Amino acid sequence: MNCMSKIDIKRFEYKYFISKQDYVVLKDRISAIMTMDKYASIDGDYSVRSVYFDTLNNTAYYDKLDGVSKREKIRIRIYNGKSDVVKLEVKKKEGAIVRKISSTITVSLAQKIIDVGVVSLNNNEKKMIAPEIMYILERNIHKPVVIVEYMREAFLFDINNVRITFDKEVRKKEYCRDFFEKNLQLEHITDIPFIILEVKFNTYLPTYISRLLTFNNNHRLAISKYCASREFIY
Repeated sequence: MNCMSKIDIKRFEYKYFISKQDYVVLKDRISAIMTMDKYASIDGDYSVRSVYFDTLNNTAYYDKLDGVSKREKIRIRIYNGKSDVVKLEVKKKEGAIVRKISSTITVSLAQKIIDVGVVSLNNNEKKMIAPEIMYILERNIHKPVVIVEYMREAFLFDINNVRITFDKEVRKKEYCRDFFEKNLQLEHITDIPFIILEVKFNTYLPTYISRLLTFNNNHRLAISKYCASREFIY
């Protein structure tokens, strides 16, 4: 059996902290010309829940803190607390360019990776995972370190695959084995009091989209949701 589904995306990604006031203005502008994401509820948003993995030396965490240009992180992700779509993903970042490799896997396989890692997987289970993801997981021992969940509003524009998202209400949980628990109890991350704006596109951002994205605080985001969710490193 081959991997159930594989997606390989390479694009530019920029992140910003914005105020609630800027969020209201930007959302009004963007929603007038962009399409809402398919995962959105009637209220226009949806939850994103990820369990992040790191090496025994916490390489992904320290690479981000140290500003290493070429770095990668691994996660399992679901939407709206449902397990009908489970994604095992690797994000490889080099400067502003991000490559995302994603395999859709089963709940049982995801739980097995969370509980005991990939060393216990049989050949059929390994074939469900994209080879490049499997290589990274086997190259170093990876452990689940934190669950991060937040509410997202996402808007799409077909030209050059533009994707703009607003992430808010970021929460975390350090015990990871109950990742698929429907009513998971999480703690709000006080280090992220603002809304996170993410702008993603393939090769260039169309001028008329760029002009919409003017706001008072245009500082690029220097900390990730993953890093902010980890209180301390042993």
